[in-house]
Amino acid sequence: MILRKSRAPVLVACFLLSASAAGAQTLQVEENEWNQALAQGTAAAFERYLVNYPAGRFASDAFRCSVEIRIDPGSGGCSLRPGSGPPAALHVQTGHYVANLP
Repeated sequence: MILRKSRAPVLVACFLLSASAAGAQTLQVEENEWNQALAQGTAAAFERYLVNYPAGRFASDAFRCSVEIRIDPGSGGCSLRPGSGPPAALHVQTGHYVANLP
């Protein structure tokens, strides 16, 4: 009787390594496209991201930005863009408590 070693574990390991590398590249490409959409700051850019990644990591943010821009085109873009959105909360020391004032 001749016993042969199976190559299946080696093949499975190679497949898993290549799949994880491809997955990391896909995530990087998606993140690059998201950053491009943020930089452009147009509804079309966010909608293009949604067409390419309808269930992507930034899909809900892209939808939000697209809607914000469509509702108020003169707003200057999405509130997720750096430098936009509400000002930081003002913290005032009041004895033992800290109050957040608008």
